[in-house]
Parts: sequence; structure tokens; C-alpha cells
Amino acid sequence: MNTKCRWALWGALFIPCIGWAQPQKGDFTLGGSISTSHRGSWDSSIGTRDFRAVLAPQAGVFVNDHLRLGGVLNASFSHSRWNEGQEGFQSRGISIGPEVAYYFGEKRWTPFVFGAIQLRWYQNIRLQNGVETESTNRNSFTQLGGGIAYWVAPKVALQASVNYAAYGPLIPTSFGVQFLSSRIGVLFIWNRSDSE
Repeated sequence: MNTKCRWALWGALFIPCIGWAQPQKGDFTLGGSISTSHRGSWDSSIGTRDFRAVLAPQAGVFVNDHLRLGGVLNASFSHSRWNEGQEGFQSRGISIGPEVAYYFGEKRWTPFVFGAIQLRWYQNIRLQNGVETESTNRNSFTQLGGGIAYWVAPKVALQASVNYAAYGPLIPTSFGVQFLSSRIGVLFIWNRSDSE
């Protein structure tokens, strides 16, 4: 496939998104985000390092001009070390669940809040006393946060947010690992009328 043909296909996919209209009731959305957190404290006796990353494609619908309901699929990775790197674990997981977001106003810069709760399946590899052990399990993954969306075009927004996230039991009555993370992403809107 030549370069001109590729550009034409990309244009055919994204040009319908670029018409000028802020979100409206019934608009469909596709998007995605990546979030990271890093915590480090190099105590002489502990020396803890902790890193997490989450890649999250999402889809949804605006049930009114400001409220978006949808679903999200997270692929997560975390890596922790302590005792100056002699002990630690790494974890890989997939989680899926509903997400809700509320956008305030209709300006080019739009603040928003969001929340999600997901069921997570994960694999841990733990290093302790020089021995690696593997385990698989499941738990809940909860996120709450807020940020700002910048509409680069009426149907395309860049989003940045800070969120509180926690892993816990399947029924999230309490939380184990809790952390703050930053999240950046993009949101595309398709109007019902675009496909008619």
C-alpha cells in the first residue's frame, strides 16, 4: 500500500470527527489514555522504588450534553523494589469495567471529573531472599480523579488528569495498594447524524 493511499485512509477515518460541535446527548466516544505513577524513597535501610503504568482504551456515550457513560479496558504493569533492590515484585494485569465522566461547561478548556471501578486479573512475580515465586489472582481496581479537556477540534479532545487509584478485594470494602497517578489521553466523538 503506497503512502498516498495510507493518508487517504487515515483522513477518511478522522475527518468526520473534525466538524464543529461540542458533545451532545447521544454522541458516541472512543478514546484512550496512559497513566503513570512513581514513588521513590531511598532510606539507607529500606530503599523503596515503585513504578506503575496503565494503558486504557475506552468507549462510551454521552447520556446528556455533559455526562459520559462507558467502559474501559486497562492493561497495567507495576514494578517495586525494596531493601536496596534485593527484594521486590512485578505485576501485570488486565481489568475491565464501567467508567463515568462529567464535563463542566462547553468551553474549549473543559474541566471534568471521572470515576471507574473494574475487575482485575493479574500475575505477580515476587523476589524474596533471591527466590522468585509466581502467583495469579484477581481483585478490584478503583479510580477517582479530575482534570481538564482541551478541544483541539470540536470532536477531538486532549485530556490530562490526576487520579487516585486503589487495588482492593473483589467487593471494594477496603483498599490495599493506594496511589496517585497522572493520566493523559485523547477522546474522539462521533455524532449519531454522522453515520446516517
